[in-house]
Amino acid sequence: MKIPDRINILGVMYTIKFEKNPKLIGEPDGSVWGYTSYEAASIVLRKGLKKQQREKTLVHEVIHALLHEMGQFEYCADEELICALETGIYQVLKDNELA
Repeated sequence: MKIPDRINILGVMYTIKFEKNPKLIGEPDGSVWGYTSYEAASIVLRKGLKKQQREKTLVHEVIHALLHEMGQFEYCADEELICALETGIYQVLKDNELA
């Protein structure tokens, strides 16, 4: 899967950036594989992730952004739901050679 510099999510152009050690307030150690900033319309991915980790993290963050842009605010912060969708969507993409 090619990771683009930008992605259109329901009419909002999100930039995709890479950071060496992305931090997120509220995480136990603050360190994450990626995060989404709705206000900045950006997705940040950790530099140095293996290909599968990077792809799955992008899918994960896109799901966060999709739910947010759809106004589904109660679901866009539900990590259990997001992780389940990430796993299912990523597997469908890979099994069907879409990614």
